[in-house]
Parts: sequence; C-alpha cells; structure tokens
Amino acid sequence: MTPAPPPEPATVPAADSAAADGPRVFVVTPSFNQAPYLRATIDSVLAQDYPHLDYFVADGGSTDGSLDILRGYGERLRWVSAPDGGQAAAVADAWASSDAEIVAWLNSDDLYLPRAVSRAVAHLEAHPGAGMVYGRAWFVDELGEKLREYPTRPFDAERLRTECFVCQPATFLRRRVFEHVGLPDRELRYCMDYDLWIRLSQRFEMSYLDELLACSRVHEETKSQRELSAMFGEIVRVTERRYGIAPRNWAVARMIHACKSWIESRCGWLPRRLRDRLQAAMVQREEARYLGPLYSDAWAGTATLVEVEPGADGRVALRAESPHWPHRAPLEITVEFEGRELLRRVVAERGAFPLELAIPLPLAPGENRATVLLRANRTFVPKLTGFAPWDERPLSFMVR
Repeated sequence: MTPAPPPEPATVPAADSAAADGPRVFVVTPSFNQAPYLRATIDSVLAQDYPHLDYFVADGGSTDGSLDILRGYGERLRWVSAPDGGQAAAVADAWASSDAEIVAWLNSDDLYLPRAVSRAVAHLEAHPGAGMVYGRAWFVDELGEKLREYPTRPFDAERLRTECFVCQPATFLRRRVFEHVGLPDRELRYCMDYDLWIRLSQRFEMSYLDELLACSRVHEETKSQRELSAMFGEIVRVTERRYGIAPRNWAVARMIHACKSWIESRCGWLPRRLRDRLQAAMVQREEARYLGPLYSDAWAGTATLVEVEPGADGRVALRAESPHWPHRAPLEITVEFEGRELLRRVVAERGAFPLELAIPLPLAPGENRATVLLRANRTFVPKLTGFAPWDERPLSFMVR
C-alpha cells in the first residue's frame, strides 16, 4: 500500500493558455475493483492541460489488479488503498483533506474530455457568484464508444425536483460551498451527488457550461444498472427529506422497479406478456395509495395535488386532456379542496376531451394560491394499450 502524503500537485502537462496564478483544483477518484476502466480514467485526468491540478485516487481495498495499475504511475499519482466507508465517504474525506479552491470527483469508470478542467475553471472565474459549474457529457459503453449524450440542460430548480439533469463527472464545485451545505452525505449509496445538487441549489447559483466536459460510462456492473429498485428507493427518501414530498416521477419509478424486481424473482417463468400485465396491476395498486404532485410532463395519476391561482372571479380554470379515455369503462374526475368536493365530471364517450374545468375556489380574503386535489377513479398504462409502448406509468389525464 502506498501511503497518502500531504497534498502536492500531481504532475500534469502545463497549459499554454491557463493563467499562472489560477486557482488550485483537487480531483478525487473513488475506486473499488474497477481495474478494467481505471487506467483510462487516470489517463484522462493526467492528460488535462490545467497546471494547478492535484489528483488523488481513493481505492477502497481492491483485489482485482487495481493496485498494480496504481503502482505503475509512480510519482505521477497520489493514491491510497484501504477499506473505507463507501463512495460518498471516500469523496467527502478526500475533499475535507484538501484546501484547493475548486474540487471535483471522477468515478473510476468515467472520463474527462480534453481541456475539461481548464474550461470549467475559466467558467467559474467568469461567474464569481456560481457555487458550481456543470457541463455536458456523453454516455459511453464498456469500450468507451459513445452511446448518446447525457440529458443535461440549463439549470432549473423546479425541474431538478423530478429530474437529475446534472451529470456528476462534468461538475466542478467551489470548496467554500461546503461551509454552508456540508459535504456529500456519507450514508447515501446511490444518489449522494443528486442530494448534493439539491442542497447546493437552495443556497447557490448553479451555472451551466454548454460544452462537453466528460463521459459517464454505462455498463452492467454499475450500481445504477444492477440495483435500480434500491436506487429509486433512496431517491424517494432524499426528495422527501429535501422537498417535503417525493415527486411523482421518482415515487412511481420506485414502484415500477420494485414490482419488476419481485416479478422477475418470483414469476420469471411466466410469458413476458403476462409478466407485464401483472407488473402493471401491482404498480397501479401501489400508485392508487400515493398522494403527490403531477408528473413532470403534466400527467395526473390517481390522486394528484395541483397548485393553482384563482382568477378575479374566484374560479380556477383547468384544462384536462387525454387521447385515451374511455378505455373499457368511463373515467370519473373529482376536484377537492380542504376535504370538500368542488366538482365532479364523468367521461363516458370518446371525443369528450379536452375538458374545461371551471372550479369555484372558496379562499379566505387575501389568499391568491391554493392546492387542489384531483382524483381519478382509474388509470391506464400506456405500455399495455399501445399508446406509448415504452411508458410503464399509471396515468389518468393531462392537466394544463
């Protein structure tokens, strides 16, 4: 085992364009038994053109040949190999040990693209109010071949509730933000990055850099591929803690993958068509007990909370849309407020949508916003009806 000496800048090629007095950047790679990908990850960091780069690999005690790879870099690389508390703990401990102004982490199966560090630093220097910068990234396969681009987007705090559009290997953070939001939660196994983005977004500007900075590798051994049900369960717990309620996207994704996992383990002998129908029935039953907001694409479920603003006449105008109903039986929609039923509509014939719902809302004087509860007596699963073969969610109607 090579002990970790006090932080010293790693040996990297000097940049022609980087400022001589630029801020120090500390990058940590947490790793455990990732020998097939580790060398490519390390090389992508050591090939960066930014001169003030401190790089450290925190190996959790690998037994797969990773240590031979690490030793092969000699004095060019700082590393330690010892049992740790997991990925989040390794990152948190490494960041806490550094006094660099900018920090990042790159998992041992991910990659930096050329000039990623210098571009991120330049962006942070040009945006002094930003607590973090994130860029675009590729999904790549086991061989490093590009699959598709990660779905990043300019920052939107509301969108972050239902979608993690920040790609972790393409992020760089100012170290000072940890004084206000804390380090990554070492108790988390799957979404320590998403949890950190939420906390950061509630205190700091999150700046988007419209340039490709990194590659996120997708392969069968990643936690996010092997343990989907547990991952979505953790996301639900994190969003409940940070927002007070788990968004419908995450809650239903947890239901879908938990039911899928149970069916595959207990009923794998059934034909696929029957397994799909069994899964849909189980998810619909679970979803009917969930009370939460709309899906991010404006679809409602069985019991859906919608924040509204009444007009000058005290009424709320909602537009319900669906190309689907009626499917086997009529759809009944009710609108409730503070336990009182305000409106009930029944869709019994095709062509009844869109519905214009004018809802009288009894608000107290001075109140101009409220949350109403939309109930549907049934849902459909697009995958089973041919409406959208990829969509496994229980849906009722869209709300505008």
